[in-house]
Order: sequence, then C-alpha cells, then structure tokens
Amino acid sequence: MKTSVLKYYYFFVLGLGASVFGQNYSVSFGGQNGNIEFNGVTIESGDGITFSFWINDDWAHSNYPNGDAILDFGSTSYCTPNSRYIIKKKNGEIQAWFEGQGFSGYGGGSTVSTNMLEHNNQFVHVVVTFNGSEGKIYVNGEHVSSSSYTYGGDFLLAEFSENGVPCSNGQPSDIKLMGGEGNYFFDGYIDDFSLWSYDMGTDEVNDAMIEGVSGSEDDLAGYWNFNQGSGTTVIDQTSNGNNGTISGDVSWSTDVPPILPVPGGNNSLSFDGVDDYVGLSNKPLNGVQNQFSVMTYIKTNSLVDNQGIYFHGGGYKDVGLRIDDFNDNNSAFIEKLNMYKLYLRSIFTDHFIKKDIVTKDVPYQLK
Repeated sequence: MKTSVLKYYYFFVLGLGASVFGQNYSVSFGGQNGNIEFNGVTIESGDGITFSFWINDDWAHSNYPNGDAILDFGSTSYCTPNSRYIIKKKNGEIQAWFEGQGFSGYGGGSTVSTNMLEHNNQFVHVVVTFNGSEGKIYVNGEHVSSSSYTYGGDFLLAEFSENGVPCSNGQPSDIKLMGGEGNYFFDGYIDDFSLWSYDMGTDEVNDAMIEGVSGSEDDLAGYWNFNQGSGTTVIDQTSNGNNGTISGDVSWSTDVPPILPVPGGNNSLSFDGVDDYVGLSNKPLNGVQNQFSVMTYIKTNSLVDNQGIYFHGGGYKDVGLRIDDFNDNNSAFIEKLNMYKLYLRSIFTDHFIKKDIVTKDVPYQLK
C-alpha cells in the first residue's frame, strides 16, 4: 500500500508545482514616456474593425488633462487619405472614436464611451468595434455602450511612413502606438491584445475572452500575448510577423488576467474561503476499505489554518485532506518562493508527514 500512496504523493506535488510556477506576463506602462510601436501592422480592406485586450488600471486617475492614450493607430487629419483609431481613458471612462476618408469621427459622432470606475485596479476584458453605422464597447463580454453615425468608407491601416508623406504637417504617418506619446502617456497594465479586420459580435467577443486567441483565426491582423517576459520586442503570434517594439518606461509584469472557465474544457473551481463548498450527494467510497487514495490539484491564494480540501465521513470527519500552517519547519514538506508552506495531514493518524508517508495498512470503516 505504501508504494501506491507514494505515487499519488509525488503526482500531487508535481501538480502543485505546475500551478505555482506556470508563468504568463503582461506589459506595465509607467505613464511617463513609454509605449509600444506596432508600425508594421496594415489592414488593406474591411468594412469594420475590432480592438480586443485585457486592461488593469486606476480609472479614477488620469496623468493628463486630456486623458491617457491606450491605443492610437493611424494618421491624423493632416494626412490624406487618413484612417485613425483612438482608445483612451478620461474622467473615469474608456473613450473611443475613429476618423477616416473625410469622416471626422470625434466631431462626426463615432465617439463611444462607458464608465469604468467599478473596475478599478483589476483586469477586465475590453473590446471596441466599429462598422459603417455603429461603434460598440464590450466589457467582460457584455455590450455596455454604443454610438450611431453614418460612414461610407473602409476601415484601413496604411503602411507606416517615416517621412510623413502624404501629411501636410510633415509628421510621420500611420504610427500605431499602445501607451500614448507626448501629453497622453498611459499608466496601467495591458495583456492579450488582438486586432481584427471586421467588427465582432457578442458571441465572438465572448469566444475571444473565454477561449482566447490562437493566432490562426481568419481576419486577424495581429495578436500579441506579451508572454516574452524580457527584452524590448513583443512577438506577433500570427503569421503576419508584425512584432512590436517597446520604448521608455514599459516593463514586463506577472500581474495577469484571470483564467476563465471554458465550457467543456479543463476547468477548476474557485472557493472564497468563507462559505463555499461542493456537497456530494453520493459518497465515492463507503463501507470497509483495505486501501484507497485521495488525489487532487490545488493552488492556495493565502496560507491560513485549517483550509479544508476534502472531507468524508460523519460528524467528526473520518477522512480529511487540508492545508495548515503551524510555523513548524520540521513538519513542512513543500516550501515555494518563501511564501507557501504546505502540510498534508495523514488520513489515518494525527501525525504530519515529514520524510515519509504515514499510513495504516488495516481495514478502515468509512461512514
């Protein structure tokens, strides 16, 4: 029996290690002089456009009176023709509009906005879409705001022109920036940015949020997951090869969006540590058992005494698997990052596991 229990013990430890050390990254903008250039991105035709990303910010604060630019893609009205798309935060809102082919979006009615104060300092999924008659904002998969207008042109992104041709002010045209410039720098976190050459609907928005983006989807102009974790290049995950370049006070961060459940996928359960539990109407084991094992993957967000993982039995549980912290170094068998100590109580004794699994190889009555 001891061999069997050891197998599950090591399987359990490896499962925990994967949960603790699997690492994603986001990008953090300092709000002073940092941005990411995506100047290689182009869209040559399309009757709509979609910007999708996760964002974490203090929406009650702006660095600049005119707001902080999250995305600024395209050319100003000094350029002919011009296509420009702006998403920024201002006065507790996320605001977006576009300009193009003689259409002045800010004054022409394409501006769409929604209040974001309830989402302060937490990752939320934001999607902004435009088509010929309507701009929309989705937050966490929900359509929250719209604007109506009339626009008969295409939704384009031209090649970057360092010379500013054909711009009358001589400035470079078709710059594509995340994080702003000049007096509009953004201060916050962004992750999983994707750009599409059509306007998504609600179902597609939720697919992108929950299932994620693979990089091989149709009409995907670019996708950047920001998981490089070092260096100054963000890799386009599509075959288009439109890598971005980091400048200024932009850094890599391990503060990332939550992992959302996928219907029919490999999901987990989250418990609040107060009153959440799952009750089994039929116990998986009962009667006299000569041997059995309890196996699970776990990840704890904080270490406090008596975190129950699984209990089975009567009034005083016969079998228990739980996490405890007794500040006893002799009884710790896993310690990661000097933050978490995990203790596994023997299911048959009051001893704690040190170097060996403590077992009792006799028939045991489960209630």
